[in-house]
Amino acid sequence: ACENGRLVRLTEDRVLPLAELLGELGEKHHTTPILFAGDAYDKAVARAKEAGLFASEVAPEKRLPSGAAVARLGYAAYLRGEGVSGEELAPVYLRLPQAERERLERENKKSEDK
Repeated sequence: ACENGRLVRLTEDRVLPLAELLGELGEKHHTTPILFAGDAYDKAVARAKEAGLFASEVAPEKRLPSGAAVARLGYAAYLRGEGVSGEELAPVYLRLPQAERERLERENKKSEDK
């Protein structure tokens, strides 16, 4: 959501199917413009429009986050006193990397075969 010109988090980070996300958005934010970003941008916008949601179009260069955009957001957070130390700064992984998932699958298959 946008409050006083600032984006406000609506949920914690999570992974869910696009249909489920669109269902939630339709229930709670059916008249609010929705901005999508990321490598599934085109699919998300098309599906949102099919669901009758107002998906805002953005220029192609704005669809993927850039290092400069991350730096600007970080600097703004710092100025608000919301900065974190280098020790506290860590990526948020919502699922294991593909190589790790494949390794676990192989290990599970080996243990099932025994």
